Amino acid sequence: MTTLIRPTWLWAMSFKATFLSCILLAASVQAGKYPTADEAVRQIFPKAVSFGRETRLLTQTQQQAVADLSAQKDITALVTRYAVYSESGTLGYAYLDKHMVRTLPETLMVAVDTDRKLVGIRVLAFREPAEYIARDGWLEQFLGKTVKDEIRMKKNIDGITGATLTSRAVTQCARRTLAIHQVLEQQD
Repeated sequence: MTTLIRPTWLWAMSFKATFLSCILLAASVQAGKYPTADEAVRQIFPKAVSFGRETRLLTQTQQQAVADLSAQKDITALVTRYAVYSESGTLGYAYLDKHMVRTLPETLMVAVDTDRKLVGIRVLAFREPAEYIARDGWLEQFLGKTVKDEIRMKKNIDGITGATLTSRAVTQCARRTLAIHQVLEQQD
């Protein structure tokens, strides 16, 4: 009887390849459960006949105005949004916002209609553990809010039990997006 002994380096390479394959498979499964930006626009604005992605660059004055309106610091100058149209005109805008939750990023799409009301939030990417994600039912409490509303945790926004950092990140994102929208609308 012959015993086959593998060299240690060969076993390590095989283990690394298997481990890497598992990580890539998990990443593809994770990525598949969130809508793309285009899908999210269609979900939020079902009557849309067309939409286009645009990138805007906020001036320092605009960044300060957003910071003041949203009560936040460090507003990024780069804004990505989708202008959404129906057959009769503009339906609204859908903004992409990537931010940190705890130590990993989350990407949200926050949509605002022509009355400057928040009409939808969709999670496009969430890298923290799945049990901390904001669910659709919880996100509905933001609908109808405007920049004039006090969008605050423990005021008019309920937190997510066990996911305080997610609750805070989404709440700040909603306020920031409404402020960005108002500042851009004043410019246009």
